[in-house]
Amino acid sequence: MEAPSSQPLNLYYTSQNQLGGLRNIAWSPHTNWLAFGAADGTVQLCDVVGKDQMHTLQGHIGDVYSVAWSSDDRLASGSADCTVRLWDASHQCAGHILRGHTGIVNSVAWSPDGKRVASGSADKMLRLWDASHGRELHTLTGHTNYVMSVAWSPDGRRLASGSRDQTVRLWDAHSGRELRALQGHEIDVISVAWSPDGSRLASGSHDRTVRLWDASNKRELHILQGHTSVVTVVAWSPNGHLLASSSYDWTVRLWDTHLGRELYILRGHASGIIGLAWSPDGSRLATASHHEIYLWRTNDWELIAVLNDLQGFRAVVRPQAIAQCLDRKRDDEPQRDALVEGRQPIICSSCSSVLPERQVINRRKRGLDYMICSHCGTRVSLLDNQEQQCESNGEVMSGSVQLASERGEQQSVQKMLQRKIDAQAFDVFLCYNGQDKPAVKLIAEQLKQHGILPWLDEWELRPGLPRQRLLEQRIAQIKAAVVFIGQTGILPWQRMEIGALLDEFIQRDCPIIPVLLPDAPNILELPIFLRGMTRVDFRVQEPDPMQQLLWGITGEK
Repeated sequence: MEAPSSQPLNLYYTSQNQLGGLRNIAWSPHTNWLAFGAADGTVQLCDVVGKDQMHTLQGHIGDVYSVAWSSDDRLASGSADCTVRLWDASHQCAGHILRGHTGIVNSVAWSPDGKRVASGSADKMLRLWDASHGRELHTLTGHTNYVMSVAWSPDGRRLASGSRDQTVRLWDAHSGRELRALQGHEIDVISVAWSPDGSRLASGSHDRTVRLWDASNKRELHILQGHTSVVTVVAWSPNGHLLASSSYDWTVRLWDTHLGRELYILRGHASGIIGLAWSPDGSRLATASHHEIYLWRTNDWELIAVLNDLQGFRAVVRPQAIAQCLDRKRDDEPQRDALVEGRQPIICSSCSSVLPERQVINRRKRGLDYMICSHCGTRVSLLDNQEQQCESNGEVMSGSVQLASERGEQQSVQKMLQRKIDAQAFDVFLCYNGQDKPAVKLIAEQLKQHGILPWLDEWELRPGLPRQRLLEQRIAQIKAAVVFIGQTGILPWQRMEIGALLDEFIQRDCPIIPVLLPDAPNILELPIFLRGMTRVDFRVQEPDPMQQLLWGITGEK
């Protein structure tokens, strides 16, 4: 712990810079100010409705993964530098620096009375701090993996935490004693949030589900399904009637919290969504990807403003995002009821994901009439409705002929893939750490859709046989390798595999392709030999990362 500085905050204008590396957003409970953490170690402040330029709070020396406002408009921020910092933004004074964690601080939260701060870290611990004196009050142990999210109950008596150990845990906020572990999620729990009345708890997970829990009897109430990738944030509306959830599937979904039913899907972001924040009165919802923040009006779910540089929000004249209203008359599968839109997107029929517009345009320019959905691996036609209709003048291929052509191509790819499987002729070796397995498996499935046979240990390593010997045999036979880097970077076992790859592939002049997953940090610590390699970046949509990866593996553009 360090005493407050007597110097004012380094608060300055950065109107020429582009927005990038966003990590988290939070809306002030009493003003129109949004705060968000960034990969450059700064906390940014922006007036949602005013003409003020952006303000920047500096101090952290690593990515800022979490920001939170207190009830009296102070700020807390948690960072990859293992510290929590407190800020008095209204008086432009820096507060305490809270030291004690030995891992990335993934989440911070103020108690309702503003007297305490809770923090959760990659060191598997929660810590409670006295906000006035910067003193540590309790260390809460029990999780067996990274703590990803912490949240106070509205009465300040309990804490909830979500972890990569697949559990949600409840704690007594005064004694630090663990009360209960809620189990049900199949993979990491990324976000937790209390309902405004404290009766329910929501959790979002890497397993693509949102779960609602009864906070009194710890019973699971609903499993909310619909997202096709990691659920990154869950947030209750101020009146508790709606729950918003964001995901790396590029969507925000709105749920009826009593019936457990999906009501709306908000689309428009060009990459995974990492932040959500309701305005204090519930009239607006802010949604953030790594490079932009959208502002939605909640009475009609119209996109009204966008922030993608440091000059402040600009009004949207012609919306480039859509809100999909789902049919609430049926109790089974949700159906489309209406679309509010400014352009006609290409939507995957399997997972309802919007295909990136730039990628669609580029593929059409190259004469391609299909695209593989990056979320579920489905082959999606890029022809519009008129082109897909059967025309009597013969200008356009009939729907049946088009379908037959697509089926023929798919069958050809599947036959080629089966021949490779039978011959154990793998095209590429996939090197990754276990934390990134869901994202890696999804990319592996997409590669197979293109006729590329990947070697993935979970699919190919037979239990009971020596792992190292089998790895060395495969590495000696495969002509390309991919090294995946996610949020946690490269772990020790992955470094061992990279060492084996390096020795073998340099001798045979084979490509080793670094691939940045959607949650990879902007500041990367890579092995020396990877730093000079051309990367494939799945955090961006242009150039098309899947096409770049295929080019790297096959050598064919």
